[in-house]
Amino acid sequence: MSLNVGRVLLSTITTTAAQATVDFDDLLDATYDTYSIEFSNVAPVTDVRFMIARVGTGSTYDAGASDYHETSVRNIGPTSTVPTGFSDSSSSGPFITQGTAMGTGTGELAHGNITIYRPSDVENTFFKWETSLFGETANIITIQGTGMRTSQANRPSFRLLLNSTGGFAADGVFKLYGIR
Repeated sequence: MSLNVGRVLLSTITTTAAQATVDFDDLLDATYDTYSIEFSNVAPVTDVRFMIARVGTGSTYDAGASDYHETSVRNIGPTSTVPTGFSDSSSSGPFITQGTAMGTGTGELAHGNITIYRPSDVENTFFKWETSLFGETANIITIQGTGMRTSQANRPSFRLLLNSTGGFAADGVFKLYGIR
């Protein structure tokens, strides 16, 4: 008897120089209840940038100031032992690297995963993330957070972008998996 349990690779995107967004358009349907995006070797072209997540339909993404709620905790090492919490209900998308800028120096790369829950339901789209990076402040940082789209609607598309111009540097890898 097959239970069809596990992860199925659905799409891989490797960024090119100055790529503005990483889009998984219309790939988050009812085939799977849960989706996961794993990312590695992610860096911005321009120093001091934050990675943002958005959901949408087709190639149209929700970007209004009240479209999302988020909360996250950041740990900075090796010198800081006290986690820092963030909460925001007025952003144009949850900050996957909340409170910590991504840099362009040697080794300043972000790695992590994002889990998206039931995006094809006509409900709020919930997702959580865990990001590890060596930030532009030369510290190793871990960020864990959760976000939600505030309106109840089917959102089969997912986008990652940076908070300002420049885009992603070449060779960042983003893999979308369906989870059974």
